[in-house]
Amino acid sequence: MSLVNALTPILYVAWRDPRSRLILPVARLVRREDGSYEFAYVNGSDEAAEHGFEPFLAFPDRYVVYHSDTLPPFFQNRVMQSTRPDYEEYVTSLGLDPKVTEPFTLLAANDGRRATDQVEVFPELQVDSEGRIHGRFLARGVRHIDGAEERIEKLAEGDRLFCVRDVQNPVNPRAIALRTAQHALVGYAPDYLAEELTTLLEHDADLLVRVERINRPPAPRHHRLLLTLDARFPGYPGLRTGRYEPLVSDATPLPPVVAA
Repeated sequence: MSLVNALTPILYVAWRDPRSRLILPVARLVRREDGSYEFAYVNGSDEAAEHGFEPFLAFPDRYVVYHSDTLPPFFQNRVMQSTRPDYEEYVTSLGLDPKVTEPFTLLAANDGRRATDQVEVFPELQVDSEGRIHGRFLARGVRHIDGAEERIEKLAEGDRLFCVRDVQNPVNPRAIALRTAQHALVGYAPDYLAEELTTLLEHDADLLVRVERINRPPAPRHHRLLLTLDARFPGYPGLRTGRYEPLVSDATPLPPVVAA
C-alpha cells in the first residue's frame, strides 16, 4: 500500500495569534529531490499579517523563496540534538527509531514548538493508494485536564479515542476533544489539525483515532499520548491549495493530493 502524496516531503509552519489564539498557516518547508530545502511563505500569511504576524528574522521577505543545502537553523533549532543524553528516549517517545531518524523526520513528529515564540511545524496528512488518509500526532492539553493522567494510565495501545467538536471551549471554539469510549476526556487534537478533523467528521470519513504509544513519566506530559489517525475521504483535497499555496509563483509547484 503506497502513499500517493509522499514523494515531496513538506512541512507547514503555523503561527498563533497570542491575543485571539487563532492558528494560521504562514509558510512551508519543502525538501527537494536533491536533498536541498526550500522555504516559502503561503497565502495564509496574508491573513496572519492582519492579526500582527511579521516575517521571521531568518526569512525577512514574504515574497522571496529561500533555498538552503542544509536544514535552515530556524528549523534545526527546533530539533533535539543527537548528542543529548536523553535523545534516544525522546525520539522513541515519538514512535521513531533513534538509529535512523534524521532532523526533518523528527521535526515532523515533534511539532517544532518552542517556549520563545508562537510557532509550530506540522506535516500534511498522507493519502495511500487505496484512498485512505493517515497521520500521527501527540495529544495536547493533558496537563490542563483534571484526571487526564489517571485516565491515560488506564488506556492500552490500540484503544480507540473519539474526536468531538468542543464548540463551547472558552479558549478555542474550534477545538477537537479526544474522549474514550466512556466519554472521558483525555486531551485535545493539535489546533493545526482542528480544521482537517472537522472536515473529516463532517464528511463521515470513517475516522479512527487510536493509541499508538503511552509515554509514562519521566517523559514530558505533552508526549504522554501518541496517536494515529486513519480515515477514508475520496477526493480529499489535502493542504496544497487556498491558505497553503505559496505567495509567489516561483516556489516549487506540488501536485495536488488526489485519493485513489
